Amino acid sequence: KNKEDILMSKQKHSIVKASKKSISSMILSILMLLSVIPLHSSTIFAESTKKTVMNGTENISKNDSIWFGIRGKDLTDAGSEIQWRVLDTNTNIGEDGLFLLSEKLIGKTPFHNPSFPTPPSRRWQGSDAQKWCKDFSGENGNEDFKSLTAQELAAIKPTTESNPKDIAPDAPLHPVKEYALNGDKVFFLSVGEAGTYFQKDDERIADDGKNPEKWWLRSPYKTLPIRVMIVKENGGIYRAKMREELSVRPAFNLDKEKVLFTSPAKDVKKGMVAEEGKLKAVEDTDTTEWKLTLKDDSRNGFNLDTGDGKKVTIAGNTLTIPYKNATTGTNEYISAVVEKNGSITHYGRLKAVENSNTDKNGEVTVQLPDNFDKLYLINKQLNGDKKTDYSSKKVEVKIPTKHKITVIDGTTDKITAAEGEQVRVTAIQKENKVFDKWEANGIQLTEEQKTLIEITFTMPDKPVTLTAKFKDKPAQPQDKVTISFDKNGGTGDMVSVQHAKDTNYTLPACSFTAPVNQEFDIWEINNDRKNPGEEIFVTGDTVVKALWKDKPAQPQDKVTISFDKNGGT
Repeated sequence: KNKEDILMSKQKHSIVKASKKSISSMILSILMLLSVIPLHSSTIFAESTKKTVMNGTENISKNDSIWFGIRGKDLTDAGSEIQWRVLDTNTNIGEDGLFLLSEKLIGKTPFHNPSFPTPPSRRWQGSDAQKWCKDFSGENGNEDFKSLTAQELAAIKPTTESNPKDIAPDAPLHPVKEYALNGDKVFFLSVGEAGTYFQKDDERIADDGKNPEKWWLRSPYKTLPIRVMIVKENGGIYRAKMREELSVRPAFNLDKEKVLFTSPAKDVKKGMVAEEGKLKAVEDTDTTEWKLTLKDDSRNGFNLDTGDGKKVTIAGNTLTIPYKNATTGTNEYISAVVEKNGSITHYGRLKAVENSNTDKNGEVTVQLPDNFDKLYLINKQLNGDKKTDYSSKKVEVKIPTKHKITVIDGTTDKITAAEGEQVRVTAIQKENKVFDKWEANGIQLTEEQKTLIEITFTMPDKPVTLTAKFKDKPAQPQDKVTISFDKNGGTGDMVSVQHAKDTNYTLPACSFTAPVNQEFDIWEINNDRKNPGEEIFVTGDTVVKALWKDKPAQPQDKVTISFDKNGGT
């Protein structure tokens, strides 16, 4: 072995010894801590905060993985999704972002193998290795090699190392800055990063789906001018000649601000169909494999269509929401997101928007869940398992304010309503009164509506008071019946009487002339006998018949008859 190999071996041995001591100390500390912590599950295990749909990337952890991109046509396993390991929840230069490294090896390249007469160089800038990364990302426009969409590329932060001396060792012939990253989006790990993010050699082992292979780092070997650092098949860090064609394990820094949602790599969102507008509650998940929904600036025209008199309306707990300028096509949808305290609680796919003629503008309905803060609409492309989705910005939907409805001397089918809702009110009938009109405050009724006992109106954006007014009931014309008089053999006439039906009638004195030797006795009505002055209850035409009786014998005048004896004795 040469001196450099012996030195590297000693350093590796020292690191291993130090690592063993550190691990032993850590285990001892954990055991001591557990001995004083009460063994309650609520103390040791925190409730899961990872959900099937989450805002941004804040719940993604180190060593989780993200599926991002699809291998280009000229790469190994072309068309397959690419898995990336989260090396850090900050970028490799300490900025806000996620530092990601491909889980598998992707393709091969020499580090630098220029055509004659250009001499090979170990510098990163201008190398074949850098070109491979730009071809892979799509920056060079190589469609057969490109593995990232325009939206995915836009979500990668360009990385510039402001302290190249700390990253690349001094090397002859070229300034140190030419070994450092300068606006690079996709790049190889440095030797320092390979040591920082992987504590043991076997953690660096990578394969292309078959056997472990060597893979490039971006740092030059310190002394030999045509050597660049690599990771060997066993995970150890070593060196290789620049012209060798070795495997590639690219890395990049993800811009967290470009990520709208995180969800499990085995996609759940496409199945979260909001039937009749009813959103699905998001659930807990223990996955460590994620996919992203990226903000797509090309969809920024998507918005609510609330101009020209159109409004968001509510009926009960169901909103009808007009929208405009949706991106249409395959896998394009309008979806809704509900949040509570900044976290997503419900999600639902409301409508497929495939036809640009009929679906670009339209409306969707959403059933509001209980206990939430905000509702958003998004125009989203859902691409399935392990594939990146793309979305418009979240468009907040303001829930229409419900105003109070007060009805005096009447009833209403709802006590509060938002602008645009239909409200039905009915006057309550009062005894001996008749409905007159409605008096309204907060709404303008038509002349016809004012006179109807039951009306339906459209709620304005303010409270409404309606008062039912009544007036006295007018005397109703009663039905008349005829009361006629039957002289029953007498003479003369008594005029028939028109009298109110279903009322009492007082019988009059008889004014008929009785038959010879007879006199008036009593009135007869339907076989019932009544004297004059008594009342009868008449329900229909009635005949009052006079009954007669014989006059009593009158006492005769007396005369005296005397006898004259005319001389006799």
